[in-house]
Amino acid sequence: MTAFSGEWPTGLDHRFYVERVAEAAVAAAADGATGPMLDVGAGGAACALARRGLRAFVLDSSSAAVARACGAIAAGGAAVTLVRGVAERLPFRDGTFDRVLCESALDVFDDPGLAVRECARILRPDGRLVIGVVNYGGVNVETARVVYRVARRWGWAPRDRHLFWDTPVPMAHTFECTYGILRTLCGQYLELERAFGVSIGWGFPGWGDLLGRLPERRALAILRGLDRIAARVPRVADYVVSVWRQRTWQQGT
Repeated sequence: MTAFSGEWPTGLDHRFYVERVAEAAVAAAADGATGPMLDVGAGGAACALARRGLRAFVLDSSSAAVARACGAIAAGGAAVTLVRGVAERLPFRDGTFDRVLCESALDVFDDPGLAVRECARILRPDGRLVIGVVNYGGVNVETARVVYRVARRWGWAPRDRHLFWDTPVPMAHTFECTYGILRTLCGQYLELERAFGVSIGWGFPGWGDLLGRLPERRALAILRGLDRIAARVPRVADYVVSVWRQRTWQQGT
């Protein structure tokens, strides 16, 4: 991706980001899990979790997304139950799931607060809700937007083209989630157990081009170093994974 092309990233930073997000979501959801789990948003994590021996369910409001999930599940040889429904009104009884995973989906829900409340409702008393979101308040996004403004002022970037980190975000998204917003949304219903970040620099103008000029081993070392910083300081990361549990006073009820 050239610095101001407006195209989706395709370089090493993008491949690293996609692999780390998928890996982090599965690891967080699988940690300590023994009972049934629900993947809200027809993500690919359910297949990986099913192959670990968990009873996995996938829910999505789109019949096309469910159909795609069917194909992926069949190809992966995993036993997963597919359900069509909406996150704001989950078709499950209270306390059904040991784990609920919502990966890169919270910011496309019509009512994210209601969706979180529903996810909390169907959690078992000792269950965990794992939510992963792109962090639009991270250092990468904020710095990229400053660079865009300067580049447009000096004629280095097109004024009439939507660049990767421009605001508003694509129409499929209902809001720009940040680490702070995530904590506010979920903190109404659940207690934060832990949070960590993934990647710094994904899609930054010129970053992929720069990495592409380096030996791959050195470029990966840089990406991994930044990823370690993101893990320790989630508010600066490109992506945030958060793990939530029932409040301590609720667990015995």
